[in-house]
Amino acid sequence: TIGEFRGRLSLIFTFYKHLQIIRNESKNSKAIDSMLTVIWNVHKYYSQFVDFVKIYVDNLRKPIVKELDGYVRIATWKDVNVFALKESSKRSHYHLHKFVKKYREILSLPVKDVI
Repeated sequence: TIGEFRGRLSLIFTFYKHLQIIRNESKNSKAIDSMLTVIWNVHKYYSQFVDFVKIYVDNLRKPIVKELDGYVRIATWKDVNVFALKESSKRSHYHLHKFVKKYREILSLPVKDVI
């Protein structure tokens, strides 16, 4: 998914570094060298798309942030009554949850649509 793209790419690079350490300590480095080559190429290939994924997420996030900013300006906490404050906090929580849900839907989109 789009939200996991950078993290998974980082894991691939970490695994590459781990294999480099193993290769330095190993006697049979020929097999490890071929794995290192494959992992490095996979990492470099998908690294070229990091900026595209970030721009794509930022473009999809902008309307949500704009709508959230508009809501935050409207929400008030000036009520003196405890019950009114409680009701206002419930409504605010509901709206914030709605914005988070929209953002999570964006992050759960497949990366293949961007690449």
